[in-house]
Amino acid sequence: MDNRNCTLFYGGPIITPEGPRYDDWAVLVEGSKITAVGPYRSETRAMRDEKRIDVRGRFIAPGFIDLQLNGAAGRMLTSEPTVETVRAMAEILPRFGCTAFLPTAITAPTEQLQAAGRAVATVMNDEPGHGARVLGLHLEGPFINPERAGAHEPDSIIPPSVDALRRLYEDGGESAVLLTLAPELPGAEAVIAEAQRLGIVVAIGHSTADLAQVNTAAQQGATLVTHLFNAMNPLGSRQPGTVGAALSNDKLTASLIADAVHVHPASMQIAARAKGSERVVLITDAMAPLGTTIQTFDLYDQTIEVRDGACFRADGVLAGSVLSMDQAVRNMCQLVGISFPEAIAMASTNPARIIGHSDSTGSLYPGNDADIVVCDDAANVWLTMVQGEVCYRATGVR
Repeated sequence: MDNRNCTLFYGGPIITPEGPRYDDWAVLVEGSKITAVGPYRSETRAMRDEKRIDVRGRFIAPGFIDLQLNGAAGRMLTSEPTVETVRAMAEILPRFGCTAFLPTAITAPTEQLQAAGRAVATVMNDEPGHGARVLGLHLEGPFINPERAGAHEPDSIIPPSVDALRRLYEDGGESAVLLTLAPELPGAEAVIAEAQRLGIVVAIGHSTADLAQVNTAAQQGATLVTHLFNAMNPLGSRQPGTVGAALSNDKLTASLIADAVHVHPASMQIAARAKGSERVVLITDAMAPLGTTIQTFDLYDQTIEVRDGACFRADGVLAGSVLSMDQAVRNMCQLVGISFPEAIAMASTNPARIIGHSDSTGSLYPGNDADIVVCDDAANVWLTMVQGEVCYRATGVR
């Protein structure tokens, strides 16, 4: 073992795939990988002090993975589909414990979505930066239902089309890994099949689909429901709607904007109880103001205002969040009553599994990438490591 290329985390509980370890355990990192998770062995004490990190009772956990991030650091991917935008978003995220993410392009003209995809592809293929890793593009649209457009631009919504999906994928640098669509629309079945052929995970969202339509989409291969409760038909006594289908179908995992604005804490609790800790994914749906003091920004030539903990159009329509991943974890614990390890899994292990990255990240397991967050039981971030590089330290952390 070359101590010059190793870091040892010790001195606090560890969130492992088998559950939290509260005894005297440690995580050993060599280069960009986790090489050991287990008891704090005497031979590791010979490592140089600067390579040993005593977390002082804090939790050692897998880094958070955000599957839906529209913007941050004052930039929006859809409005500014450039490499600089993607990098700026990536660099700010480790302060929130986020080690990987999907930059998200919302409904826009095809050329704009393709440019966003190419920017994401460029950053993915570059040398590692000093921020969260880019795992691919989330296309939230354009194959959504105009009746549930939310803050999306209705004029840019198009019917589901295999040819359109291929153009978005191929001319977008083949970076798309997640597609949100409305499965009730004509052509959606063929798009779901083509997305799977291309290796794109399919999510249901911005939809008026009923129970049968959602269940059919799940049989066809859809695995995720995008921001449960928002931009979809509600649960009714005789019409379960998209929400009822999402809650009752065990093939589906639900993503949740846990900011207590988009979703009431009681509804968050219902989702957690119905889906269990393994089938909920925490997302932010964050916009340009995340990580800044910005109070207004432009989207589709409209001014969006930050107030009451979220982003709103002038007509009162919600237009994304200012939520961070650490705050989402905190809210699930403090407002919903979810255990800390369960909330951590919703922010790390579950999203990694959904997009097919569980063999490389999302859990503290030997052989996985060294994507690690150290935080207290209120998810206050103390240190964040991305592929073996410390990208964030709280004030006073050596």
